[in-house]
Amino acid sequence: MSRFAGYKEELEMNTIDDDSVYASGEKILKVIPSMEEKDIDKFVVIKSKLLYIASDEIEGNAALSLGLGGGSSDASDSRGCGEGDTEYY
Repeated sequence: MSRFAGYKEELEMNTIDDDSVYASGEKILKVIPSMEEKDIDKFVVIKSKLLYIASDEIEGNAALSLGLGGGSSDASDSRGCGEGDTEYY
């Protein structure tokens, strides 16, 4: 899970002063270029926050302990894109 913390740090560096970034799938690489292929479908970026899509409660708790938000497997439920947001979906 330490690489996940690295993803969060990289996202924060790439979105300084920009809380309007949304990304998922391959487009997440626009804001976290170092993300490994095997991890792409495990994350979404919503309002410039990295969210981990946990497959069970244990993974969810581990992600929360790293400061990563959690979400359902349907990222569209929490998109909430507004006017002026940078959307990479």
